[in-house]
Amino acid sequence: MTKLKEYCLKATKLGSINIGYAARIKIDQLHSIIYPIDTKLFNETERTRVQVLVLGAKAPRKGFVIQQYFETLIGDEKLEGKRRYAENMVNEKLAMNVLGSWILDAHAVQVFFDDPTHLYQDLLCDDASTYMKQLFK
Repeated sequence: MTKLKEYCLKATKLGSINIGYAARIKIDQLHSIIYPIDTKLFNETERTRVQVLVLGAKAPRKGFVIQQYFETLIGDEKLEGKRRYAENMVNEKLAMNVLGSWILDAHAVQVFFDDPTHLYQDLLCDDASTYMKQLFK
């Protein structure tokens, strides 16, 4: 084994240890803020209506630690359709306006389409899919 390979293996091991510490610190920090709010301010009925809005510089990657936290706290299946990510959003007031629009849109799409997930697909999706099947027969 070359010296470079030995160095890389040692650096990877040390890096992994530090990443583990960073994950714990991030989760502990989030937990110290969110858990008291969740357990003291919401009753069981209110918890079923909670909406989660995460502000960030870019779209989250798979396994995003904050997303994992809320999925674990609330339950992945209970959080479905109630989780939002506001990309390039740092202004809390603007983010709350966006959240309000999303909630209003979700109610409207339920009334018009009887499908709460319809909001999350392209407007042309269904008809385009049908037409393309015909076009490429």
